[in-house]
Amino acid sequence: MRGFKYLVLGTIFAKLFGIIRELLILSEFGYSYEISFYFSLIAILSILIFFSDTSIINSIAFPIWLEKKGVVIKLNFQIIISILIIPLILFFYNYILFDSNDKIHLMIVISIVTIPLIINSILYSILIYLDKRKEFLIVAFLNGLVYLVLTFVLIDYGVIGLIYSRLISIIFNIVLILFFVWKDIEIKFLNYSLKPDFIKKSVARFISVNNVLFFVLIIRIFSSLFFINQMALINYSMLIVLTFYTVFSKNLNSQLIKQQIQTFTLSKKMKKIYWLFSTIFFIGIFILILFTPNNVFFYDYTFQLQGPLKLSLFLIIPILILGYFDLSFQAKLANKLSYKFLDSIPLIFSFIFYYFIMVLYFVKDY
Repeated sequence: MRGFKYLVLGTIFAKLFGIIRELLILSEFGYSYEISFYFSLIAILSILIFFSDTSIINSIAFPIWLEKKGVVIKLNFQIIISILIIPLILFFYNYILFDSNDKIHLMIVISIVTIPLIINSILYSILIYLDKRKEFLIVAFLNGLVYLVLTFVLIDYGVIGLIYSRLISIIFNIVLILFFVWKDIEIKFLNYSLKPDFIKKSVARFISVNNVLFFVLIIRIFSSLFFINQMALINYSMLIVLTFYTVFSKNLNSQLIKQQIQTFTLSKKMKKIYWLFSTIFFIGIFILILFTPNNVFFYDYTFQLQGPLKLSLFLIIPILILGYFDLSFQAKLANKLSYKFLDSIPLIFSFIFYYFIMVLYFVKDY
């Protein structure tokens, strides 16, 4: 577990800045329709942003880099065009489902953010692969601080200021990570085609160890379509749950992935550690629900916390279970050749659980 403390500290700093930022947004917009509509527009983007600094492409990149014994990035026209198409898809998705002519500028910026976000995710994976744990701490701290300051400065411009603060902070982060890793990477532009077998294995590896990502992505998209008035509540609940997930669980995945790929195992000790900290967090949320008042006053602002805490208590259950599957499946990455229907059953049941919880307890109340 050498260097794990730097991953945890970096993520804690980033999340603390994030909590302050979300409180600032909550104090400015509350649970208004404007902010709920904004969260619906960024339903897909926000999940990609949340997971981009936890190295979601490790499952694809690490086996390749371990085989090549170094960070080699091969680019071709097919890859570049695919990256450029992604913002177009996101723009038309938002435009068709949330048709609002006065939000075109906002939709365009939201779509553009995906390009630097992809680069940012790749660079975070490189940081982890190269075991630059202290550099990760520096990057996470500075990025969280810059994002907070930009949000404070630009929030007066409304939701458009929020997305611009995110865009600028991601660009800053890219430059900062490049400063630490550019000497250790090799980028090649080659005229080659991606083999179907490589694509198949990459997709299988990515899906098998990112169950939490897909669960959160699915419920975000689903909720933005059917629970749009509850999107603010869902967003703040996700903030609570995913803060724990990224601080502990996802960092544990990042810490162990290289070893798991090479040894094909997950030790019993790591399993016990995972469930111990998961249980502590679950009990912590339950205690907060018991002793936290419905309204918390801070200066001139009022924060409603009971709703997000109660939903968090339900959301954490499937996320902890899926997180354990993600951690376990990392040991099978080297030999993961396909993704079968049985692999998706935990994800399917998790979504069903979420749907009934929302319908039974939250949609009628908020």
